[in-house]
Amino acid sequence: MKILFISEYYPPKIMGGGEINLELLATSLVKAGSKVSVLTSSFQCISNYERKEGVQIFRRLKTGGSPTGILDNLKRSTIFPSSIIKEVKNILKEKEFDVIHFIGTSIIAAKKLSRSNIPLFATIESYPTLCPKGDRLYKGKKECKFVCSFGKFVPCQFNSSEIGKTKNRFYLRYNPLFWFYLYFFHKRLRNSLKYCKLIAISNYIKSLLELHNKKSVVIGNAVDIEKFKIKINFEEKDKSVTKL
Repeated sequence: MKILFISEYYPPKIMGGGEINLELLATSLVKAGSKVSVLTSSFQCISNYERKEGVQIFRRLKTGGSPTGILDNLKRSTIFPSSIIKEVKNILKEKEFDVIHFIGTSIIAAKKLSRSNIPLFATIESYPTLCPKGDRLYKGKKECKFVCSFGKFVPCQFNSSEIGKTKNRFYLRYNPLFWFYLYFFHKRLRNSLKYCKLIAISNYIKSLLELHNKKSVVIGNAVDIEKFKIKINFEEKDKSVTKL
């Protein structure tokens, strides 16, 4: 099987567990006999193309360098989606794929790429497609129990100290233009769910997708067990020394 993963970030550019999981998954699929490519963002001092452990990595997308800054997040919500569509079309001229698999917010390109007639999958491993603030904490205090609407979002963000990984400063908190911009970006992400077969990383994520009337299957994040084996060996060695 020929698989194209699309991810905003990929090692060595790591923003969270999603990038680590994708690298483990991609290399494992190669060992199982699949041909795996990853389309991700380009950054200075990182090669635009490399083959690592059998995985072809194309660094062609454009995005912000961090999920914390306002300007970086502006790039992530404007330049990043359009660059996915452009670069996927380019890469499809070079290579054929049986599956396109979105990771994280790259799902935002699913609607337009659904016209390619290639089956689309998406791993839902965090909350941006399910919550404009990305944390599902209503007013920053308790678990959100409903599908968000603009009317619910405004008082929620107004009383929250953070929007995603960005501080909810006064010029954001009291800015109607920002409210509309953020909510409708989230709505684009949420609407993209219907174009993909969905994979949830936990039963909790699956239950949230069901709240949004979306079906999914649960496949947990990969774990590099070799690191734990090394730790266990050290612990066993320490025990043997103690006995002596």
